Amino acid sequence: MACAAPIDMEPLARKLETSGEAGFAKERRGDKETTMLDVVVSCAYGGCHIPSAYQTDLRPNGEFDRHALAVARALTDDLNAPLYASTIARTLLDVEAPVERAVVIDLAEGLHQALLTEYYYPFRRALSNDIHEHIATRHRIVHLAIRSVQLPGDQLHLVARSSRSAEWQFVEQWCALLTAPRVGMTVRALACDDGHSLQHELRLRYAARSYLAVEVRLNRTWLASGHHNSVHLPLVTTLRQLVGAEQPQHKPMRPLPAGPQAATDPK
Repeated sequence: MACAAPIDMEPLARKLETSGEAGFAKERRGDKETTMLDVVVSCAYGGCHIPSAYQTDLRPNGEFDRHALAVARALTDDLNAPLYASTIARTLLDVEAPVERAVVIDLAEGLHQALLTEYYYPFRRALSNDIHEHIATRHRIVHLAIRSVQLPGDQLHLVARSSRSAEWQFVEQWCALLTAPRVGMTVRALACDDGHSLQHELRLRYAARSYLAVEVRLNRTWLASGHHNSVHLPLVTTLRQLVGAEQPQHKPMRPLPAGPQAATDPK
């Protein structure tokens, strides 16, 4: 089986540490202006930046979901899809949470509102606008939200809304492809019950015939053991098989570095 495309974590890691402007990083991989697949990828917890105005309230610790960010970037490399990665530390701001729960720590009202205005709303608005543009010009968009969590063994979870028949059928078919013996991965389809994510808001806005939302929960322990290629390649090849896209030529995905030197429903 072919190997996955190369990925270099350092440039985005530096960008995540130092960016104080937009609060998120958008990348479009490859040279094509449009993607072969209607796919957009987001990584809400891929940042570790803490703006200077908030560093007295929260010390920078350099922690972020680097494994999910690495896989998200590799996916967008192969799919030539846009990637939206939050640059802000989750210990300060959760861009996936509803606005009333987005700011994680207690702040003065002025700082609280400034954090939302400068970082929370821009990330959600940019991602939502891109998805809307895809839907307006194409038939269907698949939104993959990538994160890593603690899971037993070699498990990987695909989370979708079971009440949206088209979305749930998509996830079940993807699971069936990923659990084939040649893939060697234990994959479960989970029905989401959390009505507070950005994907939930977008589900309320668009029917499943136009918008398919899948949260990809990667196995953090497995990734930390160096199994990035074992995860990334099956995701790409099976997703392309599912939508009937042409298979690309892959190169090995580079090993993930130890980490940045951070200073801081319708059917």
